[in-house]
Amino acid sequence: MNNVPVALITYNRPEHTKKVLNALEKLQISKLYIFSDAPKTDKNYAAVEETRKIISGIKWIDAEIIIQKENQGLAKSIVKATDIVFEKYNQIILLEDDCIPREYFMEFMIKCLDKYRGNEKIFGISGYTVPIPDNILKEYNYDLYFSPRIGSWGWATWKEKWKKRITDLPALAGMILEKKIDITLGGNDVPVMLTNLLNGSLKDVWTMQWLLNVYLNEGLYIYPTKSHIDNIGMDGTGVHCGKTEKFNTIFADKSPKRLPDIPEISQNILKVFQSFYDIFPREDRKQSLSKQNFKVVQICTQDNGGAGIAAY
Repeated sequence: MNNVPVALITYNRPEHTKKVLNALEKLQISKLYIFSDAPKTDKNYAAVEETRKIISGIKWIDAEIIIQKENQGLAKSIVKATDIVFEKYNQIILLEDDCIPREYFMEFMIKCLDKYRGNEKIFGISGYTVPIPDNILKEYNYDLYFSPRIGSWGWATWKEKWKKRITDLPALAGMILEKKIDITLGGNDVPVMLTNLLNGSLKDVWTMQWLLNVYLNEGLYIYPTKSHIDNIGMDGTGVHCGKTEKFNTIFADKSPKRLPDIPEISQNILKVFQSFYDIFPREDRKQSLSKQNFKVVQICTQDNGGAGIAAY
């Protein structure tokens, strides 16, 4: 358990950071990297400095602290942190400053990293899961499930999988189209986000490239059936997330023991998973399209207005 490095990404939330560090201390990790991003503007300076005081005051572990002199933003911070850790190690567990690891988080991550290392289909492990109803879990025999969508709230991966990634987003999108891969499998919000990233209206996002790489390789991500991460960042303090209770979840209350040998998708769980990310009803859309005889004459993806929405 102590051989896997944990990377923590911090910015301007000292109280959130303190809670994550307290949780990591209880988990008795032995290798910790901390990446502290620089203030984007003067108004962020005080909070960044307060966060850095907390980091520099850690006594329970000899953490390797990387202080950025210029603001990187979330996307560059995470990608750079992962690349730096992989210079020395073959696997990584990464947390952001609002993702509190719970009691069985490290055990879940280590077991999955060990068991599924070398499996061509598995690209990573998420510590967080959306809530899965009890009636579905009662009929499911394992403590984890598989999804084609990546999870970025407390996650882990291997160097060999990270090295496979293609970072050119337009090129990735072209490959996905050429192979006719259904990128709505993990949620039909993905095409909308991809379009917004390509046209520049959505920025500072690292997850899309990683997600499309997993899709391109027909890969899967591991999720716990009950969450090992408590995301406290949906309180309105974050740069990228507003205030919401949508992703409140159920926490694991026992050690993970039931790990399947073969990665297979549970359709019942997948439907629940999709419902948290879908932005339009799947069945209604299929029925409405099937009742009409459409001919596609043109598709435009460069307009965020009514024409772009209608084309999508």
